[in-house]
Amino acid sequence: ILAHQAIAISPNCADAFVLLAEEEADTLGSAREYYQKGVEAGERALGEAFFDENEGHFWGLLETRPYMRAKEGLANTLWNLGKKEEALTHYREMLRLNPGDNQGIRYSLLNLLLELKRPDQVDILLDEHNDDWSSEWRYSQVLRAFQKEGDSPAAQDALEEALEQNPHVPDYLTGAKRIPNRLPDMISPGRESEAVSYAACAGYLFHPRRFLAKNRYKMLSNSFRIHFLPKSKIIRIHNQQLLTVSRWFHYTISTFNGYCTKCWERFQSLSQHIYSSSHASSSWASSMASCQGAGDGSKPKACSSSTRLSKALA
Repeated sequence: ILAHQAIAISPNCADAFVLLAEEEADTLGSAREYYQKGVEAGERALGEAFFDENEGHFWGLLETRPYMRAKEGLANTLWNLGKKEEALTHYREMLRLNPGDNQGIRYSLLNLLLELKRPDQVDILLDEHNDDWSSEWRYSQVLRAFQKEGDSPAAQDALEEALEQNPHVPDYLTGAKRIPNRLPDMISPGRESEAVSYAACAGYLFHPRRFLAKNRYKMLSNSFRIHFLPKSKIIRIHNQQLLTVSRWFHYTISTFNGYCTKCWERFQSLSQHIYSSSHASSSWASSMASCQGAGDGSKPKACSSSTRLSKALA
């Protein structure tokens, strides 16, 4: 009621239309109409000359914020209605008006470009904000690296940076943890709340065959999992896809302590080989996981796992 009263008093009250779109609209179509009216109201309130004189400084000027809120709502609604090109235009206009991007429009633009499969534009946008230390940016860089090169050194470097920024994201992207129905009210960088929010908004971009070739999805999924699997579940990787021993070696030296000398020496000696038998690889990994080392960094001469390890590698 108050929103309608505000519009009756001032037809240029953009925030009143935004409120109606958020609270009164019962369909995407009606929400779009309210947001569109809000954008038009904001344009009338500011005036054409204002846009030319203050381009690049929007949002910093308080009188521009109702217009920018209406424009963001319109762009998001157009995307939800499948009008992606129109949404793309609005996002780009908002970044032109406010390059500082107080509203985080670059994240919506990035995901939309990924969805539209425009890799060149994605790479340009990622480079423009390369100092962005958020899950959205770091894991999008991982996605692009695997799209372009598969499990390359550059892709692994991107993954290491992303994991450093937020180690919780892969659990939600791979389904190890379920995205809750109620998303966090507040997001803390590097924490689980950010991981949940990112996976809920952009997790579909990691779906095999839609935005990532199936074989490269497996590579990425395996790379996610290898950093997090506990010792007792080391062989439970996606589809039992085999990894090079050098990848296992990288994981092991950074995570495991307490292998016996013989198990450890055999493992190190094989760090440059690739196994073609999932059964042999599973047996070998199981033997390593059951090594009876002290677990505190000390290594007795041998253990019963050494024999099983020898058989697995035969």
